Amino acid sequence: RNFLLTKEIADDKALAGDALDDDANGLVVKCNDLTLAWPTQEPVVTGATFELRPGAVVMVAGPVASGKSSLLEALLRELDVVRGSLATAPDCDVVYAPQRPWICNGSIRHNVTAGLALDDDVYRRVLEACDLVAEFDDDAELGERGINVSGGQKARISLARAAYAALTSKRRATVALLDDPVA
Repeated sequence: RNFLLTKEIADDKALAGDALDDDANGLVVKCNDLTLAWPTQEPVVTGATFELRPGAVVMVAGPVASGKSSLLEALLRELDVVRGSLATAPDCDVVYAPQRPWICNGSIRHNVTAGLALDDDVYRRVLEACDLVAEFDDDAELGERGINVSGGQKARISLARAAYAALTSKRRATVALLDDPVA
């Protein structure tokens, strides 16, 4: 009910966010004194400041409900920035493997490529890396919401989807957000 009363977000703000300037010294993401909150709720993250460069591997750790997933949601532009700034490089793709994986009714290939053009070499490497080769063939059909696969298999399919998207990206920089992907 509250959702229907929530103020609309302009499409350009929801999708684009702030873009880093050309003089950002190779940064992919820059976050300064960030405070995040879901609409009509108290802040879930306060004072976050960080910079990401291509090739960096960063882990965010903390107790349950400390805002780790919320920070990732902000990078996806799904969460309101209450204060501070969050900017990404204009030529940056973001791929995401959620904590709760989702599965489409369709084949393994359909679930991994998720509508992207098939690059067979990348597809095979991703299946191998995510340990899916021995369990499924390409045409194996997954039931509605993955009813016929285990939780671990769903997680690995979701991780494979993110890896495939990252490896087939034509952009300069790709940020891969992995939210406890094999929980």
